[in-house]
Amino acid sequence: MVLLGFSVAVVMATLFNKDNRVYTAPYNIPPGGAFVLFWFLIIWLAMMEGGQGALVGLQPVDKSLYATTHPRTQNFHIRVITWSVSSLVVNS
Repeated sequence: MVLLGFSVAVVMATLFNKDNRVYTAPYNIPPGGAFVLFWFLIIWLAMMEGGQGALVGLQPVDKSLYATTHPRTQNFHIRVITWSVSSLVVNS
């Protein structure tokens, strides 16, 4: 955790120090914009990695176990499976 905090501090200090490549031409991104862009992309990357882990990790789980507790997800899953199967049949 200390290493993570140190890494974040170094990156934030570099972003707000105007001697870095982000602030120079051709990008000319101000430090505040670089800060927002950096954290937006880090959060986006974390969500993509989590989603990928969920897709891979939940493949062997029986989906009927969650039909009563997560009905919207079950309905969405059925629609996606039906749509993908029907598009395969039409395209064949």
